[in-house]
Amino acid sequence: MPNKLKAFAAIVAANPKNSQCTDATIPISALFMNGTGDDILPYGGGPMDGGRGVVFSAQETIDYWINRNGTDTTPIETDFADTNTSDNCTVKKYLYKNGTNNTEVALYEIINGGHAEPSIAQRYSDSFLGTLGNQNSDIEMANEVWNFFKNK
Repeated sequence: MPNKLKAFAAIVAANPKNSQCTDATIPISALFMNGTGDDILPYGGGPMDGGRGVVFSAQETIDYWINRNGTDTTPIETDFADTNTSDNCTVKKYLYKNGTNNTEVALYEIINGGHAEPSIAQRYSDSFLGTLGNQNSDIEMANEVWNFFKNK
């Protein structure tokens, strides 16, 4: 559906290695937000927990979208303030600009984050986080996604 969309956000997601989907060539802005400590979706790529398939690494996924969109290959890097040190994780954003049709690619690297979307307001219980890993509370995922979408 890239001909009907201007951008998408994929939270705790990566490109699959064994996809049967046809590769489109239409440029579309892409945002990914992944945890480096995710035991379910490995940040470095490989088999997903529970036999759910094999994925490319976060960087290989971003490289695909950089190439598809023709963006700059050197990102603008932003380190977010570690406003809650008790969550045991931090956030770094990589923004690749100047793509075809003004597309961009963004990677939010949740350092030591697990399989949970970052949120200040919506916190998971400790028992849930025991399965998912750390949930970052330095940024609000929904606000970051909206900020990415609103000028597309």
